[in-house]
Amino acid sequence: FLPKKNILIIFSGQSDTPAHPHIVRGIKSGLASGKDFHTEYFIEYMDLPRNSSEAYYQHLLALYRQKYAASRIDLVIPITGPALTFAVQHRDEIFPNTPLVFTAVLEDELKEIALPADCSGILADIDFAGQLDLILAIHPRARRVAVISGASSIEISIEKQFRQAFESYRERLDFIYLTRLPLAETLERIRGLPQDTVVLVYIVLVDGAGKGYLPAEAAAEVAAAADVPVYGSFDSFLGRGIVGGRLLSFEMLGVKAGEMGRRVLQGAKPEDLPVSGHGTHLNMFDWRELKRWKISEDRLPAGSLVQFKTPSFWDLYRWHAAGALLLFFLQTALVSHLLIQRARRRRAEKALLERLTFEEMLSALSARFVLASPDRVDTQIAQELERIRGLLDVDRVQVFELSEDGLRMTASHSSAGKETPPPSPEIDLVEMPWARGRIMASETIHFADPDDLPAAAEAEKAYLRSHGVRSGVVIPFTAGGAVHGVLTLALVHRSRQWPQELIRRCGMISEIIANAKARKRFENALEQSQRFNRLILDSLAYHIAVLDRQGIVIDVNESWRRFAAENAAAAPEKVDRGTDYLDICRRAADGGDPLAGSALEGISAVLEG
Repeated sequence: FLPKKNILIIFSGQSDTPAHPHIVRGIKSGLASGKDFHTEYFIEYMDLPRNSSEAYYQHLLALYRQKYAASRIDLVIPITGPALTFAVQHRDEIFPNTPLVFTAVLEDELKEIALPADCSGILADIDFAGQLDLILAIHPRARRVAVISGASSIEISIEKQFRQAFESYRERLDFIYLTRLPLAETLERIRGLPQDTVVLVYIVLVDGAGKGYLPAEAAAEVAAAADVPVYGSFDSFLGRGIVGGRLLSFEMLGVKAGEMGRRVLQGAKPEDLPVSGHGTHLNMFDWRELKRWKISEDRLPAGSLVQFKTPSFWDLYRWHAAGALLLFFLQTALVSHLLIQRARRRRAEKALLERLTFEEMLSALSARFVLASPDRVDTQIAQELERIRGLLDVDRVQVFELSEDGLRMTASHSSAGKETPPPSPEIDLVEMPWARGRIMASETIHFADPDDLPAAAEAEKAYLRSHGVRSGVVIPFTAGGAVHGVLTLALVHRSRQWPQELIRRCGMISEIIANAKARKRFENALEQSQRFNRLILDSLAYHIAVLDRQGIVIDVNESWRRFAAENAAAAPEKVDRGTDYLDICRRAADGGDPLAGSALEGISAVLEG
């Protein structure tokens, strides 16, 4: 449970004075930072400028005495000199022993008041030199300053202070003092001032004709009449036509008083808190007037407060616009993502289709070579090169066979498109050592342009250019660990890149062709070997039959066949290929033929090793 503190705020003026709400807001702000109590406020407006009779004063005193007789007031905050004078004189009979914290009191006013020990506060200390320095920084070409003030005792005291403060500026500026004049005359005199003039309004409570004004309203009339920029001295003037300036802030006067009052309520002694006016000025400006007089905000001091700024479209709708832009970007990102995903899916589908098509082609290619007889392999290779050229979209495909010494390549098969230069029937590798080294090492060579080849391949570049080759691949194929030739793909009408996947596929095609050529070589060699064996067997005069390990006749020579034909009548059965010779000998031996038994024994011993 926090204790309650009753705060009495006393204004000497009327309730509708524009400065009063600023002061009250400041006091509450300063006191609100206290966490050890809560507050209740009582606010009185004495309205002394409009009611200066003794009878009114006594009536007011009696009212306050009766009103606060039963109330405990913990802190009294008088605003301006007359309210402080009233509080000091009558504190004992209205709110005895209550500490006083005043604010907005002029230094000259304070000198006339005998303050009790438990009283301190905040001065309305106008920064006259600071105000003028700020104006000159914004208007460096100004040569005249018209200064306006009223005719009351407070205003005469202020006039004395600013005349003294401006004395050091007289060599640079001409001062036009429009003080203690009827306001109507002042307004007339500021009309048509030279353009190198600025107007500085202090305070007009009572003009030279004895007419009372609210200072902010008087400042508004001055700003409306002047043809040059008008600056003020209090923040309550802002928004009424003045440009601004280094303004004494009524709200800061309230804040400082509230902070001092909070310390008093927390136990500090007022006599230990010095009277000060520090921290009560703010550099404040009206954005509308800056625009009117074409004053750039860059010319204002750092940290200046610019009020009444008309919000731009962006200021009004930036969150809507930001939300719309964010939504747009999110939608764009989503659509882009979907488009990218679709493109990737299509590329993947295309790649998969190409892969499946290639694998089907590869499988069919391999099957066709498997089924082709040795005498059909060359024809089959030629047909397959036509298909490969179309599938891989190249101008020319060639198969070269490598000479035994590795110094020459001879074209064995070729397929070329229309308007493609004829292929080279033979390539001498002696003049192209770089290419020969790569081929003999079974390394693939590929280039999108001949210039992509290394500097060591100058001879190869010259050869390619002379034969019109703009892009190509050379894939060696091997058999039994040795390079026997190469498969080449060339483009003569355009260039292209050779992705690794495409090179891999070309390598698989090369392997199938290499295997087909190797099978042809093997089968040709086998056929030659068989013919040679046949000639040897037939050249022998002896009767020879060749048996396998099971004793089956797998071959006979010409002498055997001739002997068998000549003795066909006497032989019980014909002995030729496929005959079980051991079985014949076994049956003959069982029939009592001693020669058959010896032959069976000898042949069996040989077959058994």
